[in-house]
Formats: sequence, C-alpha cells, structure tokens
Amino acid sequence: MSDSESGSLAHRTVRNVAWLGSGQAIRQVVALLTMVVLARYLGPSEFGIFAMTLFVNELAQLVVDFGMGAALVQRKEINQLILSSCFWINVAVASAAALILVAAGPWIAAYFDQPIVRWLMLATGLNLLLSAIAVLPQALLSRRLAFRDIAVGTLIGSLAGACTAIALATAGLGVWALAFQPVVGTLVTLLFLAVRARWRPDFRFQLASVSGLLKFSGQLLLSNMAAHVTRNLTSLILGPAMGVAALGMITMAQTIAWLPVAQFSQTVVRATFPVFAKLQDEMDRFREGFYRATGLVALFAFPLMTGIAVLADDLVPVVFGPKWVPASLLVTIACIPALVQSVTTLSGTTLLAVGRADYLLRISLVSLPITAAALWFMRTETPVMAMLALAAAMIFASLASLFAALSAIAADWRRYMSAISVPAVCSALMATALFVAKQLMEGAPAALRLITLGLVGGLVYLGLVWVIKASAIKDALQLVRGQRGA
Repeated sequence: MSDSESGSLAHRTVRNVAWLGSGQAIRQVVALLTMVVLARYLGPSEFGIFAMTLFVNELAQLVVDFGMGAALVQRKEINQLILSSCFWINVAVASAAALILVAAGPWIAAYFDQPIVRWLMLATGLNLLLSAIAVLPQALLSRRLAFRDIAVGTLIGSLAGACTAIALATAGLGVWALAFQPVVGTLVTLLFLAVRARWRPDFRFQLASVSGLLKFSGQLLLSNMAAHVTRNLTSLILGPAMGVAALGMITMAQTIAWLPVAQFSQTVVRATFPVFAKLQDEMDRFREGFYRATGLVALFAFPLMTGIAVLADDLVPVVFGPKWVPASLLVTIACIPALVQSVTTLSGTTLLAVGRADYLLRISLVSLPITAAALWFMRTETPVMAMLALAAAMIFASLASLFAALSAIAADWRRYMSAISVPAVCSALMATALFVAKQLMEGAPAALRLITLGLVGGLVYLGLVWVIKASAIKDALQLVRGQRGA
C-alpha cells in the first residue's frame, strides 16, 4: 500500500469514526431515554422475563451470521458468486433456526416456569430472519468503509424500535414492548442498508466458492457461541434460582453499567476492523492504530464508568425510580468489569484482523466453565455476591483476550499501558473528588446532588487531563472532526 493510499485510508477512517461516533452517541441517548421511560411503565419482572428470551435469541443470531459477515470483511477479494452463496446460506440457516425456536418455545417456557416465554419466541424468530438478511448489506458497506450509511441506518432503526417499545408499554402490553423493539428496529435498519448497499443476490449457490471462508467463520462462530453462553449464564443459572425480580435487578445493573460506553466502544471496533484487516501486512501502522484507538476509548470510558460507580446510589433512584434502589450497589460492582472490557474491546478485533479466530475460540472455551462455576456456587447467595463472582470472571476473560492480542501483533506492553495511563490516573483523582463532594452535599436533594456532582466530576476530569496531557484532548477533538490521520 502506497503512502497516498494509506493516507486516504486513514482520512476515511477517522471521518467514519466521527460519523459512527455521532450516530452512536444519539443512539445512546435514545436508548437511555427509552430505558428510563420503560422502567417507569415496566417492573423488574418484565425485564427479567425478557432476559430469559435473550439467551436463545442471541445464540440463534450467532448461528445465523455464522461469522460470514466478519469473514467477508477480512477477506481481501470477493465476487458476486461468493456474496450470493453467503446470502443463501444465511437465509437457509436463519429459517431453520427460527422454526426450531418457535417449536422449542414450550420447553423454554417450562424451563423458566414462565408460560409467556413460549409466545415471545415468535417475535424472536421473526427478528432472526430479518437479521440474517441484513448481514450481507452491512458487510458490503463495512468493506467500502461506508460507515455514514451504517450510522444513519442503525440510528433510524433505533428510533423506530424505541418509539414502538414506548407506544406498546404505555398501551399496557408489558413485556411485549421489549419483545417488538428489536423486531421493528431490525426491519427498518435492514430496509435502509439494503437500499444503500445497492446489491441484490443472484439465484446461484456454490459451496466451493465459500470454502475458504468456512474455517475462519466456523472458528468465529464457535467462539461467539461460547462467549454468548458465558454472557447469558446469569439468566440460565441465576434466573431459576433467584427468581425474575432478582434477575431483573442484575440485568438492569449490567445494562446501566455497560450501555453508556458500549455504543462508543463498538463504534471504534466497527470502524477499525475493516481498516486493521487492510493493514494486516503493515504491522507498524497496525500497532500504532491499536494504541491510539485504545487510548481514545479509555479517554471516554474511564471517567464515565468511574462516575457511574461513585454516583450509582443517586443515579438509580433518580433516573429509574425508587423500585430500582436495590440495584444501586449492583451497578457499582458491574462498572468494574465494564471498565476493563471497554479498553480490551479491540483485542477481539485485532485477533480477527490478523486471522487468529482460533485464539478467540480458545479463550471463550476457557472462560465458559470458569464463569459457570462462579455463578453456580453463588446461585443461592445474594445478588451482590453473584455480581462479584460474575465481575471476577469477566475481568479474567478480558485480560486473557488482551494478552493474546498483544502477543499476536508483537505489541509493547509499556506502549499499551502508556496509552491508558493518563485517563486512569485522572479518573482515580476524579473519583476522590466526587467522594469528598458527596459528603459535603449529603443533605441536598438527590436529583440536585446527582446533577451537581456529575458536572463537578466532568470538569475535574477534563481539567486534570488538560493539565497532565492536553494533547490527549486535542487528539480526541481532531479525531472526531476527521482532521488527523492514524
């Protein structure tokens, strides 16, 4: 790749990060506002019941994708026959998976002792088929680095899903508001991406044309399935043992802790994966991009996670209502692994970009039994003890993935730690300032205290970063504006 090509690639990358970032920021606001509204109309039981459907739903989504989307982005050359073959594979697998889910509805409902889960599988099956059809258009747009189209499409879908959920919740339809939110969102996003991708499948299928993708996608599929089972062990193990209310509290705590940074982290992941794949033969540029992207994530994620952890006892009752107060301590605990995960998110992207899906598979297969054992032994304890066990298992998996990624690209640990050191130090100092300020405002109304401390924390953090390393803020602003290459 020539210098001019690399420069153009870098320019397009930072420009698309800005597009995805702004789109994800709006989606995050929409998601948070939607959750606030739904939490007012729905209780822990509705959220707990919906969480019981997530396991089979997300597992089926992984089977449908079969890793083909990532494999198509990572592959250097593709043609119409390959694309059409991948499309029909996805549709066939999705159709079969949807039928299996609907047929298995009664058994799934019996396992959780919640009859309504049986009927929720109908919405799950429909969303599954729509998601399968959307895999190819999104993969093509990612290969073209057309993240503006992806950002706009997913934002429109999120808005449509949010409006649908709120309308159904206010109409008194309970858990169905949560069930139809992803269906409507996926349908709207699919229609937009299909138009923008300007691609239609042929009525052709040739297994030999995709044989080279099957090993990579197969390893990624198994890895994602193991990781998915691990993520949903909370519902599978704690749900039957602790009940829907406790499960709803734990699920809400994890959502509050992870949602604020998930959108931003995933923005960086989606923007960097196709670029890293193009740079897999230019390892020096690859490593530098890895360090810089990790530092950018840390700059935003560290203070946000730290602030939520410190202010959780005010945040939860003020924003979500008094019935969610027991989740406050759970939110604080959940912020710890979320913080670690935020700066190790690029580990998986890095391994996929260099074709080492087998590393991800090994890590997932090790993390699964560790997490299962931790939750199993805590299933009869309190939700707080279960959350602590889950946090420890999640941190182990994140660090294992990071070690594998740094080894795969021969990265320097000192360079990596340097990239996150300033956000880490400034976030710790900000937390100290917030603890002191909380004591001084102990008698103030909770809402006023939350707003004031939030502003104080933000100003303290920005001031500390500016004093210690002003260039970090300047780099972040330049990146968002698309003025500086990688």
